[in-house]
Amino acid sequence: MNPVQPGRALLSLRGLAVHYATPAGPVRAVDGATFDVPPATVVGLVGESGCGKSTLGRAVMGVLPRSARIAGGEAWFEGENLLALSPPNAGTGSGAASPSCRRPR
Repeated sequence: MNPVQPGRALLSLRGLAVHYATPAGPVRAVDGATFDVPPATVVGLVGESGCGKSTLGRAVMGVLPRSARIAGGEAWFEGENLLALSPPNAGTGSGAASPSCRRPR
């Protein structure tokens, strides 16, 4: 169920967590990201090098590398559960099913 009422947020993240598998064990790259992006708004992610900005963006677009997995949370785009989608090229980094490649409205 979408935690944000329809029409209020273009993108809504709730507790999004992404972990990477490494030989030393899992690494928590993103841990509990929660924010909304209203329509017609520009948002920038800022932070130190290695804090998970790119990983967060790739998770939202569905183009995480094979060593990464979404460990929890929710991601909604235009009321659609992004984490429930099964892109044809999942894990390949192709971006084929990313929201940025969707049909224009």
